[in-house]
Amino acid sequence: MNRCHYDISHQMITDYLLQFCVSRIHGMTNAASDKPRTFGTHTGFVSMDIAGGQDVLKKGDLLLISGHRRLEFRMGWLKQVRVSNRGTEYLVQSTMGEGQIDWLHNVDVSFFHRPTLEQHPEWRWTNEQHQLADHWMETVTQCRDTRLIAPVIPCFLGDSVRLKARGRFGIADFMPEKLINDFRDLTQEHLLSAYDELCQVIHTGKVLKLAHTEVAH
Repeated sequence: MNRCHYDISHQMITDYLLQFCVSRIHGMTNAASDKPRTFGTHTGFVSMDIAGGQDVLKKGDLLLISGHRRLEFRMGWLKQVRVSNRGTEYLVQSTMGEGQIDWLHNVDVSFFHRPTLEQHPEWRWTNEQHQLADHWMETVTQCRDTRLIAPVIPCFLGDSVRLKARGRFGIADFMPEKLINDFRDLTQEHLLSAYDELCQVIHTGKVLKLAHTEVAH
């Protein structure tokens, strides 16, 4: 059985946190202080004390987890919360490696700012999904003239993928899409064919519902 890996997504999350969620120290004099003044954070994790307790947690939240020995569970996706004789327990999928899932208890958790999280669906992608997205964008850009119609970052739902294109300079006020049932079977020829179909929809100016495609093996 093929196992999913999430290393690329974990790296993207970590990079974002380092760029936008880490405080900076202002000035060299201040840097020598035991309690330096900091600045520079734009978003971050919400403490349970501030948020009002465990009831505010939602399935799919990105959690920062403190008090757990296993490094792979420093961050994870919340799947479920329950109360047992061990206290409050969290079913969490790690953002690292193969996305291991486990129940955690006796830990402190904070959840990442939800409006920011909604802007980054790619943080949940597997390595294979990232590779397909890169392949789609690079293949079309290299093999087709994209000055008027550009490929758009795809949307994934399990093994299916929605490929999209958009017209530049206002040549179309809609964004057609094509649903592929299994992205793992896509070749360069499939991607170019899908892009050509999307371009045809834009050129004709009609919003067509492209048929779901089963890629031939």
